[in-house]
Amino acid sequence: MFKKLFEKKRKIVAFVDYDNVASAAIEEGKIFDFRKFRSELLKIGKIEFAFICIPADRIYSLPIGNGGVIDLGFHILLCPKRSIESDKLEDSVDIHIIQSGLKFIDYEEITDVVIVSNDRHMIELAKQAQNYGKKVSLFGTDKISSMLKRVVGQANVRPAPLQMK
Repeated sequence: MFKKLFEKKRKIVAFVDYDNVASAAIEEGKIFDFRKFRSELLKIGKIEFAFICIPADRIYSLPIGNGGVIDLGFHILLCPKRSIESDKLEDSVDIHIIQSGLKFIDYEEITDVVIVSNDRHMIELAKQAQNYGKKVSLFGTDKISSMLKRVVGQANVRPAPLQMK
């Protein structure tokens, strides 16, 4: 009990790559469960910031209404599409998560970075967060990049909270 009095309260910043995990969940006939995810975060510590990053044209796929993600305390980051060739567009979610994450790891108060994604592009953020002494947790489906799992460490990988449609 004495130790618990002086233990630093863990403070979290979380980034949800919504389309990435949602598309994998849909293949299983499931959807991402934000209420359960919030509960999982609270088991880790205090949620300072929780961002759902999503392409602007996919905003309508989020449960925003009464009792939805905003009521649960999530912030929505709309990520515009960007041109990669004259006739091709790609979303910029990964870029926004990485850039935002790199800013937040500078804050001493933040002890934990939680990433919800299957994407290997998150390796850069995970490595940098670890270099800054942050604990990194990863939530994803069975499609998580093996390289990302290795960087985060198997003990810090958890299944994304999904529910039946």
